[in-house]
Formats: sequence, structure tokens, C-alpha cells
Amino acid sequence: NEDLTEYSTVGKSGLEMQYEEVLRGSDGRIIYIEDEKGSLKQVLFEDEKTDGQNIELSIDSKTQERAYTLMASNLVDGQSGAVIVMDYSTGAVEAMVSYPSFDNNLFNFPLDEATWNYYNGDEDHPLINRAIQSAYMPGSSFKPFSSLPAIEGGLLDADSVPPITKKPPHSEGNEESGSHSWTPDIEGWHSGAIYSKTVAESPYNYEMAMKSSDNIFFAYYALQAGVDPFKSYMEKIGIGEAPQFELPVTASSMLSQSEDEVDWLRTGYGTGELVITPLQLACMYTAIENGGTMVNPHIVNRTFTIEGEDETETTVEETSVSAFKEGTMSQKAIDIIKPALKRVMVDGTGYEARLGDRDVLGKTGTAQVGANNSREVNWIIALNQEDGKLYMVVVETDTDEGTKPKTSILRGLADESAYSRMLSGVSSSGEEE
Repeated sequence: NEDLTEYSTVGKSGLEMQYEEVLRGSDGRIIYIEDEKGSLKQVLFEDEKTDGQNIELSIDSKTQERAYTLMASNLVDGQSGAVIVMDYSTGAVEAMVSYPSFDNNLFNFPLDEATWNYYNGDEDHPLINRAIQSAYMPGSSFKPFSSLPAIEGGLLDADSVPPITKKPPHSEGNEESGSHSWTPDIEGWHSGAIYSKTVAESPYNYEMAMKSSDNIFFAYYALQAGVDPFKSYMEKIGIGEAPQFELPVTASSMLSQSEDEVDWLRTGYGTGELVITPLQLACMYTAIENGGTMVNPHIVNRTFTIEGEDETETTVEETSVSAFKEGTMSQKAIDIIKPALKRVMVDGTGYEARLGDRDVLGKTGTAQVGANNSREVNWIIALNQEDGKLYMVVVETDTDEGTKPKTSILRGLADESAYSRMLSGVSSSGEEE
């Protein structure tokens, strides 16, 4: 770039890199004659400097600091994750944290090789923005969306009960200890049993299945929808794409080139080959409160200039609300999904976040990953109807270590009094942490 010199400051990552041309002004030049005493005698040529534009973010610094503090105080070495807080009506991102992270100021000056190798070689990958770059398996947090093909196809409603028989844990023919199992009784099925650690209590309907996060229930209705209608609906709601955002977002995906039946069926409860970034899943959840419209997230409110001695601000461009996908779910589907998500937080898998007495809808999810399923991706998402905010936490830990961190982080984000107690070392029950 001919406007740059060896002394120029350049945006190397994030928004500073994406908005390099907007933020950068141009240097002025002056050619003049001076007298023998060094005083200005005559200006021959002058090209005035041009200031760059300014960017106003939607980030709330206090919320961002709270999110980072909660991640740092609840995760230990070998654990990582991301937090997103956004206005679910407008898509304005108020906090976006990836943990572990790094000090941006490190890159203001030349970086010695040892420091670079330390950060670049860290197995927890602090240089990655997990909120937008890491595509995780969503597990049961995807069930409100995987159930849509059956709901919209008239195969599933709030009172539907699947006509199936599940084998309880430790029973004959159940190969996975500690889990219920069900093997689809259809011609040509050869992919074995579907397993669920928990199953819905009676009545075995949608709300109870969502409350307990019953894999078998959602696998059954994905199967009823059929592979082609199911895959078509996943494309309709944005799987295979990424929402618009000011920073690059990794696209979601559901299936590789293989058409193995068990892979697509496992998508019915959020596993198989399905992966998605935290930001895209947050975007998808906004549809539940926006009549089926998924709003695009944004982190820049506006660009503007400051001119004159009185520093007058002039808006150059202002971000408006836009849709990632419209018509993703009918009002009928929303009316089925919302009571079930409320139940999750009252006495279901989201109960540990202690937000059930508030007007909050939510869902949890867990997906085992890595060699021999030694690692686990844990999700919790909450739509707080009291403040209009979506709160999302995802943590990656060793197996069976993620539930407490994710619920503690969510509680601290959504409940200011709980956050204050955490800082003082007192739990929500009044006991010392």
C-alpha cells in the first residue's frame, strides 16, 4: 500500500484488520522554504491530512468484562470456551469472549520468537476466536431446530407420543451401560441402537422430552420426517452457511459426502457430523422470539467522523437490523417450542443455572468428542424475556467436567446479584464457594 510507511500502525487482526481502510486516514504533506533561522518563509505546496473514520461498537464494556471474568474464574487449564451476549431483537452483540485469550497489546510492537511460539503453540489455542471460528457439535442444544421438520410436516405436536419401546439401562440387548436404548424397527435399518442417558417422564410428549433432553424422542421424529425433507429443512434454516457479520464466521455443516443413515439421524439430537459456531447458533435462537426470523448478529453500530474545533460527529453509515433467514418456523412451532424451553430452565437440564424463577427460556447440550470420547462440548443458551437478551455459554472440557462451569457462568451473566456473590466468594445458596 503506497500510503503506508515503515512507521505506520496497521490493524493486524479482528475489527482493526477488517476495517483497516475505514479507520486509516492519509498523511498530509507540505513543501516549504525556510529562512536561515529556520522560520517558515513560503509554502510551495500543501496536501492536508485526512483523518480516518471512527467505529462505534455494540459491545458493552461492563458486560464484556463480566463475561471474561466469569470464564477465567470458572475454567482451569485444559478447558476453553466462548460466551456471547446479544440483543435477540436487533442482533447487537454486547459481549463476545473467547477463552483462553491473549493481550492484544503484545502485537503493537515487534514480537520476539519465544513469545510468539508460546502463544502459537499453546494447545488451548488462545489466538483463536472460538465464538466465530470454532465449529462445535451442538448436542441437545440443537433439538428445537432438529424437531422443526416433523413439526412443520404435521408429524409432531405438543401432545405427540412416539409409539416405541425403549430398553432401560443394564437390560438384555442394551449394549451401552447406563443409557436407555431404542433400535428403529424399519426395513433395512442396520445402524444399531440410538442411546439416551435420560428419557422423558410420563407423559412422553414434546415438553417432557425437551426438559430431560431425550435423544430417543428426537431421533424418532427426525426419522419420521425422512432424510430428504430433514436435510432440506436444515438448509432452509441456514445449515451449510454462516450469518452475516463484520468478522469472518466459519460456516456450519451437517453431512460430508457420505450418506450414512445414522449420521443424518444423529443430527436429530445434535450429533453425527453436525458442527456450528456459537455465533450462528445464537443467531438461530433469535427466531424463537422474532416470529421465525433469525436476525444477523452485528458488532458495529455505526461508522462516523469527528470534525471541527467543536468535534462535531457525523454518522457515515449506521447498521440496521437484517435477517439471516426468514420464515424458519411457524407460530405453531414457536407455541410448541417456547413452553418446552421454559420447562428446561424450571426443573429440567437447565435447572442448575438457577434462573427458573425468571421469565427465561433455555436449552442445554452436551456432545462427546475427541479420541475415545475423552472430551466434551457443553452448551447452555438462555433467552431472557425480562431484558431482551440472549446469553450463550459453550465450554470444552474433559468428559463430565463441563456442567458446573457452564451453569455458573450463565448464572453470573444473567443475574447481577449472583455475579456479585461469586466475586465475593459466596454461592447462590449463601454458602462459601
